[in-house]
Amino acid sequence: MSIRREKALGRMKGLAARIEEHLDKLANEPENLAAEHWRFETVNRIAQVEALNRHVGAKTGADWEQKITAWKIAIGN
Repeated sequence: MSIRREKALGRMKGLAARIEEHLDKLANEPENLAAEHWRFETVNRIAQVEALNRHVGAKTGADWEQKITAWKIAIGN
């Protein structure tokens, strides 16, 4: 399935905001009862960003790949 670059970027930016929010919560509240849920959602959102990344072009994709790698390190994946 192919989607337009602009649509992929928009979706990626929205997912990135939620990923950052959940990573912040995990860092600041690791013992919270919802932490495992945040982790699960974050891993799934990272996978969605990875899938969309092929639709944004090589240069932009490389920039996003750096973010994806940093998120995976932060989540312990």
